[in-house]
Amino acid sequence: MRFILTIALFLQGWLFAAQTDFDIAVVGTSPTSMLEAIYHIYRNERVLILEADDRCGGAWKSVDICGVAHADLGCHLIGSDQRLKEFFENYFGCRFICLEHSSEEAVGTHARCPNGYYFSGGCHELITKLKRAIDARGNGVILNQRLESIYIDQAHGYVELSLGNVRYKTSKLIITPVSSFRVENPNFSNQEYPKHHYNHLYMLVEDPTPSRFTYLNGIAPGMSRAMNLTPFLEMPRDGLQLIVVQTHGKCDAHEMHKFLEAFKGKGLLTPQAQIVASDSFVYYQTYMNTSNVVQIGGPLVEMLDTSSFAGMVRYIEKWKAAIPLLKDRADGRAFASIR
Repeated sequence: MRFILTIALFLQGWLFAAQTDFDIAVVGTSPTSMLEAIYHIYRNERVLILEADDRCGGAWKSVDICGVAHADLGCHLIGSDQRLKEFFENYFGCRFICLEHSSEEAVGTHARCPNGYYFSGGCHELITKLKRAIDARGNGVILNQRLESIYIDQAHGYVELSLGNVRYKTSKLIITPVSSFRVENPNFSNQEYPKHHYNHLYMLVEDPTPSRFTYLNGIAPGMSRAMNLTPFLEMPRDGLQLIVVQTHGKCDAHEMHKFLEAFKGKGLLTPQAQIVASDSFVYYQTYMNTSNVVQIGGPLVEMLDTSSFAGMVRYIEKWKAAIPLLKDRADGRAFASIR
């Protein structure tokens, strides 16, 4: 009798598992989200990855602007945490530039690199290597696909996703603080959440001298922060520098000459430097009440902390338990061509 009951429970569990289309669904492709997806892929789970944009990366994606390919969207810091640096080196073959010197070198102690380090190929290097790791395992990201709504079925242990004309069931949904969708459960109060605007001004500057900074906080009214992206890019020709400024508002995105003079005044560009091209890019984010989604979702919904790059360190020991070292992976050669 006990044997029959055991078999019945096994069959019940098997039939229940077969009701879901995926084990894990990940919303968005920030670096943390992509790494979480890679972790579950290497655990041989069925993983769905959704990205509403036409490029992966979220705020860490790259853009083609001012005639330069793969420029970072905005200004970023990744800090000096050696645990993160070694993780990306050993597991994804990333190379780094010290922000203090703007040149590629082995980054050692914090004293040698007080402003931290950065990916030698910028956001493009990071996101491309993470996407290749996903693709190499036969998985893929569905681009231009927004998650419209979800229904959380606690009784049967799944979350149903609506992508418009198709619905999928997943055993677990992974979201971030900037995920945005409607919740179909009757006890959830949906509302319209405002979009937050992040305005960026890109300036292609003619200056024959080497770049003199990588990242700095605002040095002029209307400027939040700035980054000289030149060390991380292949420029169209010598003597050009690409600088991105995050501005306080939309109107400040037209103050390119004021910002140019501020850079000259600080000795960050030569007095003869001039702008040869400029463009603006606005990045939008919506912060819905994701904590309430996690509350009603219980173990079926998990929220990743993507508030800072440095905060990623809390997850790396878990990721390392499933993701093999690059030297032990069959897809290692595929990463070599990315700077």
